[in-house]
Amino acid sequence: QLQVGRRRGAPLRRVALDRMFSCAGPARALVRRPAYAHAHARLRQLATKIFDGTLKAHHRERAALAPDFGNYSYLHEEVARRLLDRLDDIHESYEFSDAVDLSCGPGHVRRLLDGRGVQRMLEFDSSGTMLALSATDAAGPNPPEFEVTQVQLREGEEFPKLPKESADLIVSCMHMHWVNDLPALLTSARRALRPNGLFLAAMLGGDTLSEMRSSFVLADLERRGGVAQRMSPLATVSDCGALLQAAGFSLPTVDTDKLVVHYPDAWRSMLGLGLGLGL
Repeated sequence: QLQVGRRRGAPLRRVALDRMFSCAGPARALVRRPAYAHAHARLRQLATKIFDGTLKAHHRERAALAPDFGNYSYLHEEVARRLLDRLDDIHESYEFSDAVDLSCGPGHVRRLLDGRGVQRMLEFDSSGTMLALSATDAAGPNPPEFEVTQVQLREGEEFPKLPKESADLIVSCMHMHWVNDLPALLTSARRALRPNGLFLAAMLGGDTLSEMRSSFVLADLERRGGVAQRMSPLATVSDCGALLQAAGFSLPTVDTDKLVVHYPDAWRSMLGLGLGLGL
């Protein structure tokens, strides 16, 4: 016997019971998530939608098309160099045959992987022009020692969905601070790594551009009498460590590295950051 919705011991009327089953559809539809679970999932989706992926791809495309883009890529190149220096701390018994760059830009990471045992590399980017710049550089006088395949991300896609255990090394250089769903990216990267694989990432965080943030706050208080959100939120060291642990990485290590760049004025700094980082 099936008893549904008994109230104060009174049996449910046959008409109401028939109406309930006719509206429910197949039997599996009767097992549903509670209403608060749907609300929680919806709120989480809204809360993590901070960046517009399509707009960010447009910014990267605009930066790549700038005639003097190469003059402002020094910041990205320096961060990539410091990041790939971490490979010198890895024991020589580890092999990274298949490497993945989640946001390649003009190819900073690819150039630094020469001579490190890489055999195949996947380069991803949301900008087709960035991929074209990397391809042009790879076809130049100093071609890479390994096979390179380039893939453009679909519109609005923040990171690629890599097959399980398909990579030995995954690199994300100056990309993760614009990703809405960091837990999903890290979980996807951990799933794509083979045993003893390595995930290397560098992102803006902590007190980055603290002078600019303070200037915006002071200007808002002086002109508007209040403070508005002018810059992107950045993760702290503790946030990154917790995210890596939650994603299931073994032996996670998080550190900070400070890079100081002096600009003569605010306009020059915005130009340099806009072209150098694709802001």
